Amino acid sequence: MTWVNVPPYRISLEGHLAAGEIFATTFWCGGAGSSDAQTVANLIVTALGTNGTGVTTMLARIKDLLGTADGWDRVRVYKYASGSNLATSSAIASISNGTGTGGRAGPFQQALVVTLQTAGAGRSRRGRMYMPYAGGATTSGFAVSTTVDKACTAIGDLFGYIKNNPVAGLGVPVVWSATHDYSSPVTALRCDSKIDIQRRRAVKIAADYSKSYTGLG
Repeated sequence: MTWVNVPPYRISLEGHLAAGEIFATTFWCGGAGSSDAQTVANLIVTALGTNGTGVTTMLARIKDLLGTADGWDRVRVYKYASGSNLATSSAIASISNGTGTGGRAGPFQQALVVTLQTAGAGRSRRGRMYMPYAGGATTSGFAVSTTVDKACTAIGDLFGYIKNNPVAGLGVPVVWSATHDYSSPVTALRCDSKIDIQRRRAVKIAADYSKSYTGLG
């Protein structure tokens, strides 16, 4: 299937874990696509260094998800053109001072899930970002509420920054369905205390805490 309506930018936040694993969590931005990939990558790094609605920077909040031997390393941006399933260009901007500030509290494979919500219904109108949680503390197997808040509000503030301080053609964060070839603007985020490894088990569990964030600008 040709991606006729593919958004122009896929943005990836990348880093490393202590045992050498590389991780990435991504989202899309839909706009006119008039800025080059390097300009967008630089903007995202700048955004991570700002506070948004918080008392600490967005980067400081997501650093708490990692241990001191882990780190957030770079922002990678892929630029797409209508009608192409392949990126036409890409660029990288380094994240300085991205070393984790949490303690080693769990397996490397643990993640928190930030759900991207839109005004539309159905799975194709929702997205997920998997945030590494190897350095995050747990209480009875659940992520602690303060860290859930940090992950949710950091990504929310990043999305708000993009909406309110766009470079030319960047647009707004969207959920894009490759199957249906349409985009839906993100309107709110939700993150709960369930560690990702619990989500596909036969015996379902309910989260003991959730955070919703609608302050996206």
